[in-house]
Formats: sequence, structure tokens, C-alpha cells
Amino acid sequence: YYSTVKEINLFRQKIKTSKSLRFSVNILINNNYWSYESLNILEKEISNIYDKFDVNNFITFCEIEEIVSVIKDKKLKFESIIKKSKDNIVLSQIRFNIAQKIVYKLKNYLFFVIDSGYVNNDQRSDYFVELKNMIGDNISIVIKKNEKNNISEIVINSNNNEYQNKNFKDFLCK
Repeated sequence: YYSTVKEINLFRQKIKTSKSLRFSVNILINNNYWSYESLNILEKEISNIYDKFDVNNFITFCEIEEIVSVIKDKKLKFESIIKKSKDNIVLSQIRFNIAQKIVYKLKNYLFFVIDSGYVNNDQRSDYFVELKNMIGDNISIVIKKNEKNNISEIVINSNNNEYQNKNFKDFLCK
């Protein structure tokens, strides 16, 4: 009984401390943000289990076994949340890097950036860049995230059809 209570409490503490992950010496990452609040939800679930022990001092052995099984599943879920959070951080940076590469390439063709950033200022979202050149051609590029396969997709819109063909997209991606 007491070892189960202790294990639940330690796991609850681990979730709390994992909400912020030290990415490097100076960078602290908010895992809860990157996991879309999944850590808060998991923490509440674990707290509810912990509260059962606090409220009810009489728990059967079968109930304890069931709780231990649930905790094992929650630990797997926790590891999955942390992995997904780290993946989201890396994929966000990749979207940004792709956009920077495209901007650099188009500056050689006298395009300049009008606006850029993450959609809704949310780093978990798509990244966009709006460019213009001296003769008035506009290009909007969105580096979309794909949840299913973690591959970024480039979408190009322009007032000049020349910039919307496959050859131009291939040129940008080289």
C-alpha cells in the first residue's frame, strides 16, 4: 500500500518537474506548451489516483493491483508525451530553417521579406513568409506541418503564375 502511494507521488512529482525541460544550459523549454497541455491533463489524472489513497484508507489488494497497472500505462503515456513534445520542438525549428533557406535563395532574385512568422504567433503552428520584389511580384510561402508523418509541406501562392509551378518549388527546395 505505502509503496504504491509513494510510487504514485514520485510519478506525480516527475510530471511536475518535466513541464520544463532543460534543453541546454540557457534554454528552458515548456513541455506543457509543446505537448498541448497534455502534461497538465496527465498530472490531474495521477492526482485523482493519489487522492483515492488519501481519502480512502481502506483499499483492497485487487484495487491496488489495478492502480499499479494504470500507473504503468500512465508512465508509458508520459514518455510518449515527452517524446512528442521534443519532436514538436525540432519540427518547429525545421519549419523555420526551411523558411530561412527559401528567403535567402529569393533574396538573390531581389525579393525582400514583407512579413514572416508562425501562424497566430504559435511556434507549434505553420510558418509563413510573404515576399515581394521590385516589379511587384508577391509570393506567400507557408511551411505546413503534417501531424501524420512529421514531414513539412511547402505551399506557394503568388500573383504571378510563374512562381506557382513545380519547377519553382523544386528550385526552392534544392
